[in-house]
Amino acid sequence: MRKSTKIILTVTMVLLLAGPVLAGGAKEGIAVHGHWKIEIFEPDGTPVSITEFENALVITGKGTLALLLDNDASVGGWTVSLDNGSTGTEPCGSAAAPAACLLGETGVNWGSEVLHSTNLVATQSGGDIELSGTVTAENTTTIGVVASYTKRCLGTVTPVNCPASASDWSLWGFTATNLASPPSVQAGQIIQVTVTISFS
Repeated sequence: MRKSTKIILTVTMVLLLAGPVLAGGAKEGIAVHGHWKIEIFEPDGTPVSITEFENALVITGKGTLALLLDNDASVGGWTVSLDNGSTGTEPCGSAAAPAACLLGETGVNWGSEVLHSTNLVATQSGGDIELSGTVTAENTTTIGVVASYTKRCLGTVTPVNCPASASDWSLWGFTATNLASPPSVQAGQIIQVTVTISFS
């Protein structure tokens, strides 16, 4: 395929994602929804809190969708990030090197990426994608920023090979948001995350 043709296709796909402009000036397009549920449990399973909220598609997520539609990339796995979002202590990592909790999809080759959990499971039902996993908080803090990421491989890596690829990939943000009411978490508590990504 000639480069000029690919550029036209990519621009067309982005315009389709943005949606057609109707005669009255209103815009009707494809919306991407990210519904999150963060549940905190004591180590013995006792519920502590439940926080639910929506998040938004980020610019790199739009780029990923356009590349997928143009066969210029493939997705080989998902990660979810739980961040303090300020100058406070991060929920994972040691006291000397605190970090945002990063949950990686199980069965995916994450190479040298530092993950705090690899039990994230991605399922698809009725066109929705659900990401679900748990991680143990290592520090007492709050969760103020959350995000989902894709393991995005180059277009030369086939979708079936992307999950196992040890090179030619990088993490790209898909959705993210700042929490208006950040939930608190104590060291040793279990954080259970469920993210439902839907399209309408």
